[in-house]
Amino acid sequence: MENVEELVYLAVSNGEWMDEKTLNLIKSVDINKLCRSGMTILGRAAQLGLFLFVKQVLHSSLQYKAHFPLTKCRGHRRPHHPSGGVARKHPGTSSSEDDDFFDGRCTSLCKLMEAPLGIGLDPIICDVNVSDSYGRTALHYAAEQGHADIIDVLLVAGSFVNAMDFEGMTPLYLASARGNTDAVQALVQHSANINLRATDKSTPLHSAASRGQLEILRILINHGSKVDTLDYSDRSPLYVAAQRGHKDVVEVLLLKGAKVNLEEIHGYTALCEAVWQNNTDMAELLVSRGARVTTQSHMLLHCAVTQGNTTMAKLLLNARSVPNLRDDHGNTPLLLAAKQGHLAMVELLLEHGANPNYPNALSGVHPIHEAAQSMNDEDVDIFDQILETLQKYGGRLNIESFTPGDTPLLRAVVHHHPELATALFSRGADPNLSSLYSCPVDILTLAIRNGYTRFARALVRGGLDFNRIRVEPDSTNHWLVHYKSSPQPLLDSCRLVIRRQLGEFVTQKIANSALPEHLKRTILLKECIR
Repeated sequence: MENVEELVYLAVSNGEWMDEKTLNLIKSVDINKLCRSGMTILGRAAQLGLFLFVKQVLHSSLQYKAHFPLTKCRGHRRPHHPSGGVARKHPGTSSSEDDDFFDGRCTSLCKLMEAPLGIGLDPIICDVNVSDSYGRTALHYAAEQGHADIIDVLLVAGSFVNAMDFEGMTPLYLASARGNTDAVQALVQHSANINLRATDKSTPLHSAASRGQLEILRILINHGSKVDTLDYSDRSPLYVAAQRGHKDVVEVLLLKGAKVNLEEIHGYTALCEAVWQNNTDMAELLVSRGARVTTQSHMLLHCAVTQGNTTMAKLLLNARSVPNLRDDHGNTPLLLAAKQGHLAMVELLLEHGANPNYPNALSGVHPIHEAAQSMNDEDVDIFDQILETLQKYGGRLNIESFTPGDTPLLRAVVHHHPELATALFSRGADPNLSSLYSCPVDILTLAIRNGYTRFARALVRGGLDFNRIRVEPDSTNHWLVHYKSSPQPLLDSCRLVIRRQLGEFVTQKIANSALPEHLKRTILLKECIR
């Protein structure tokens, strides 16, 4: 069977606490006891915004305290709870502060909290600073949900305004995170500490900035919040606001003097976050207020190129990003732009000093290699414009990677892009350089194998050196052409004469002859058959 606290908790949760049965139960309930949910009854009521219930309980509690007039002696003990415990005292509060709640002001507090319903509950004890299984008091829940009226009565009843839960979050922190402006105002007016840190060293200002709570941000700053305070990862409120894309919050923080180039523990800045989030407006704002590309190792320009954002790339180039810097994969921004077939980006990078012949540090491929390999035949017009642009700035068509013979023309054929190969060939690519030395297959053979007849004819008519074409012994067509156009070997001629003379008895006569075994095998074509 449910105990009385669980029954009252359930009634409060369902909004049915005003019926006569529940009111009778409240008279005998331990209001400070934790229920199965891990919360107290008062905490649940504060969370749900049940102002009348909270006020009624606090009024009855004040009636209880009025029966225990306290003296001013230092050795006086606080009133005992009927269960044998004492009302809890929040760590960090002085005994004089705690005693103020129990002094002669009880009379005035009782007048302020006159029983709203005239229910006349028996006096009960209620410690407003009891923390639940989450380390939270009723004030935490009221602040989190924005119930300013409940916040007022809890604070008047002695709630510790700077109480922390198990994560170090104060009521002000929770109210700031949820955007509860009235709750923040109420807490600030009751002298809440604006710069108290949670366990991750973040402050209410971090909480408001990361969630775009602009009005609360202004309130906190106007009441003395430090704009450049750092959390456990050395992130400032400006950093977390930029990370979440809250431009209006960033503007306010900058106007209030926030430092734009503060670095977190990995050396990243707010500008890094803006670029990674592809937020051009944010990046423009930060750069206009002095944001710098503090270290080239973050590869911000590479990121902008990969995202295809020419506006961002131009912004970073004007902020002195290095156009020929290589990333961890050995790529320059121009290599990435050519790989994507992004003509405008290629033009922008070349205009700002990118080297068209600066290769990948690992493979030695150049921008033209990347374009020939990665673009499609459907984009041959764009490819041709990229070739023209690269050549305009000194790009070479016949350049090789670290593998000899690996030219852009060969790459286009190997990756099945005959239209791109034709565009390269028509612009002057040399077909006689396009042959991988480690591979016995030449460019003409590849073209024929892949069925690129038009391109193969263009190669023949465009100056392909036939003397460099390798004959594949296992290829019937190539062998026939080679055998037909070459003088017949002497061994083949002699064998042919003998076989013609012996006719259909060649096997029997040669087998019974005194010829050496290897000559027998030669005449009988044993080597050719096997």
